[in-house]
Amino acid sequence: MTRLASCLGSALAALLFASASQAATVELTLITHAGPVDVFGHPGPAWELYASASAGDNAGIAGVNIDLVGLGASGTLTANAPQGLSLPAGSSGLNVGFTVGNADDAGDAVTFFAGQVGGGPALDDPATILFGVGQAPGTIPDLVPGSETGVPWAAPVLLAFGTMDGPAWATMGFGASTNANVWSQAGSLAAEAAVVNLLIERHPVPEPALLSILACAALGLVALRRT
Repeated sequence: MTRLASCLGSALAALLFASASQAATVELTLITHAGPVDVFGHPGPAWELYASASAGDNAGIAGVNIDLVGLGASGTLTANAPQGLSLPAGSSGLNVGFTVGNADDAGDAVTFFAGQVGGGPALDDPATILFGVGQAPGTIPDLVPGSETGVPWAAPVLLAFGTMDGPAWATMGFGASTNANVWSQAGSLAAEAAVVNLLIERHPVPEPALLSILACAALGLVALRRT
């Protein structure tokens, strides 16, 4: 190999490494609880889905498409992605934040999607976008003045929660089509695909002697997750 070719190869490798290391990342965390209750007081078996976005290389989560598998036939899903209504002067109201939905797949799987589009007449109004979701806590009125009061969200942000069949706490997971996008920069509707990291935490039924401790600790855990 010539010295020039070697130098070019090294430069290309460095460029590829830099591009990979600078790619925006979204981390999705699925937490399952066998019961008897989860940290929110929901009867088990139950689950929660959280998301966070890397800092410094994007402006927060723009949208997610998440395949959840193994819920069981009676599994449920409740969306919790930040959304609300903007009420500027002279307006009847514009949607702010995420539009959410889910589709039942074959068997015991479900696809959950949550995405942001500008809520203006042409769906291209950055003023109705929630930038920074997954990077820092916030409320809709803080980010979009004049909006209705919304439930504050934490970072990581709780995107969805639900219940599952009894044995599913040990088997529920992510499907292969899970993906996410982030905003390239605040104030712009340009979005880009993110590298997605998938994490799963499983919590079995605690020993009877620990149930009272779990009940007392639940309030503290809720405060940590929501503040």
